[in-house]
Amino acid sequence: LFGGDYEATIEISSNDPVSPVVEVPAYLNVTGSPDINVAENAIDFGTLYTNYGGSLDIFIENNGTDVLEITSMAVDNDVFSLSSSATTIPYDDEFILTVTFSPTTDGDYSGTITILSNDLDEPEITIGLTATATSPPNAGTQRRSHSRYPQW
Repeated sequence: LFGGDYEATIEISSNDPVSPVVEVPAYLNVTGSPDINVAENAIDFGTLYTNYGGSLDIFIENNGTDVLEITSMAVDNDVFSLSSSATTIPYDDEFILTVTFSPTTDGDYSGTITILSNDLDEPEITIGLTATATSPPNAGTQRRSHSRYPQW
């Protein structure tokens, strides 16, 4: 059952001629439990061009029976950025977190995303990030001397 309050009426039938059916109210309070699920524990952007970069999506699921409260999503390297810093995910739903890699110099980069939530058995999830930035190709032209007449 999902977290919440439930009410019902239990009907008890008998052969009692005065009260052949007795109704008894029933109440149940269920404490749900959110359950975070992130398929990736590491993401490699591969090699991308400096000053262009790219983005990738991470799917964060709540496979539990109560609302998942993500109180913090942060990355420890400024060359990476996240589309959100906190969110709420209903049970049996998902959230898409976009990670953007924006390098301004060539090189190899790494970082770690840390996600904090109210999941009791996994309150902290980490996802490793790696990427390489390289200069884009430089297309140019050379000036040539042109003559209207062939040179013999």
